[in-house]
Amino acid sequence: MGKEFAQRLKTALDAAGMKQAELCRLSDISSAAMSSYYSGRYEPKADKVEAMAKALKVSPQWLMGLSDTIKHPQSAIDAGVATNIGAVRI
Repeated sequence: MGKEFAQRLKTALDAAGMKQAELCRLSDISSAAMSSYYSGRYEPKADKVEAMAKALKVSPQWLMGLSDTIKHPQSAIDAGVATNIGAVRI
C-alpha cells in the first residue's frame, strides 16, 4: 500500500539522523500513526506529509514518490544554496 512512502520515510529519517519519536514530536503525529506510515500499512494525508517533510527538510513531493528532488525548497534557502525557489546561487 504505502511501501514507496515508507522507504522514502526511512531514507529521510536516516539522512536526518532522526528517530521516529523525534519526528512524531516535531510533526505532531502520534506514534501509532507514524508506525503505520513507517511500516507501509497506510499512507498519510497531505497535511501529515507536509508536516513530516518540513521536519525532515525534504520536499513533500519527494516523500510521496512524485519527484526525484529530495530537498525542501526552504532547506535549500536556509543552507544558502538557493536564494529564491527555483533559483540557485552561483
